[in-house]
Amino acid sequence: MKNTFLILLLLTGICISATAQPGRGNRRARVEALATAYITEKLDLTVEEAQVFWPVFNEFKDKREAIQKSFDKQQNPDDMTDAEALVYLNNAMEQEQQILDLKKEYYGKLRKVISVKKVAMLPRAEQEFRRELLKKMRERRGGR
Repeated sequence: MKNTFLILLLLTGICISATAQPGRGNRRARVEALATAYITEKLDLTVEEAQVFWPVFNEFKDKREAIQKSFDKQQNPDDMTDAEALVYLNNAMEQEQQILDLKKEYYGKLRKVISVKKVAMLPRAEQEFRRELLKKMRERRGGR
């Protein structure tokens, strides 16, 4: 009952702010609201835990996205020289290391606000949400 109330409260607040945003931002806000509800439920966060968890997790997520955007994935290795491919691979490895370092830092911060077990459950909950989201998107598009 407590989690249901929390999820409804989170969805209501996010949906109200999302309706004020036009176009694509609205879609992103809806997906973020669904992710918040899904992860909150999967981790079985209490209201108190959620209040301290989400600001830390959102900071982590923003930094992770910034690292991911900094790497040019649009390059096609087929069109590269060996020297360019080496630079590309080194940059990819550096990006992965930066994300790993960030995870270490923020998993430590998260352990201070929720249990270690819930921190351990977090990557799986994120992955399951992405899988469910992709499944729903395929269903809406008619299985294309």
